[in-house]
Amino acid sequence: MELSINGVSKKYKDKLAVNALSLELHDGIYGLLGPNGSGKTTLMRMLTTVSNPTGGSITLDGEDIFALGESYRDLLGYLPQNFGYYPNFTGRDFLMYFAALKGMTRFQAEERCDELLELTGLSHAASKKLRTYSGGMRQRIGIAQALLNDPKILILDEPTSGLDPAERVKFRNIISSLSDGRIILLSTHIVSDVEYIADRIVLMKNGSAMLNDAADSICSAIDGMVWECTVSPNVSDELAAKHVVTNLHNTHDGDGAVLRIVSEARPVENATPAEPKLEDLYLYYFRKELSDEPDKA
Repeated sequence: MELSINGVSKKYKDKLAVNALSLELHDGIYGLLGPNGSGKTTLMRMLTTVSNPTGGSITLDGEDIFALGESYRDLLGYLPQNFGYYPNFTGRDFLMYFAALKGMTRFQAEERCDELLELTGLSHAASKKLRTYSGGMRQRIGIAQALLNDPKILILDEPTSGLDPAERVKFRNIISSLSDGRIILLSTHIVSDVEYIADRIVLMKNGSAMLNDAADSICSAIDGMVWECTVSPNVSDELAAKHVVTNLHNTHDGDGAVLRIVSEARPVENATPAEPKLEDLYLYYFRKELSDEPDKA
């Protein structure tokens, strides 16, 4: 199965949210990484046929997804960023309701709901009302809802936003277990969400894919540019003003600071080379966007 994004653009009045973007997606987990405003949500809405592109096309095995209509949506599972839920429904009732909307028989629905409650670790809370669920539990019932039809294409928009670290780990483990035989596209601005589970990472900026590479090689873009050094507090402030500092902590005696810096040239004489990480790459390429905090596209 091949989901192809062919020079896709989306314009809202005078704002170009997605700009001639091209990607080829096959089975596996794709991490779509970028700050708010980079066009991730706009792209997701087009991939789920919620919104039409203003240019280019999206095809599944060569056929336009908008022309395919229901036959395409039958293959699709979607967890939007702002996931709505019914607070007075129990977890099981919520899933049964969506199963009915998808045309499943009661027997099929009951069997599938039991499987998904088990998969997402919610069997113990199946009879509890959703208003009593934690944020992480609601996100897990959301992924269960997206999986009801056993989708071949699973699209997740900022699925761990607002979750604590332990809940994010649980969520990533669930997604990782689902990767066989599926295209999974996970949009996020949280580096750790994709660092450990994505097969391929796409860095999205200003509506375009500025980098697109396998997860284990994408950091080669900043090979030889990551440094670590220990300096005095005054020098630390000077370096932070001139360079991208991706980590800083004080020395044990409190008289200095240990910095991790991304710079094309050695920032200070005592700086030593370090192995680049995805967080270094992200902060280097998106330093302006992160400081400006633009509105989300």
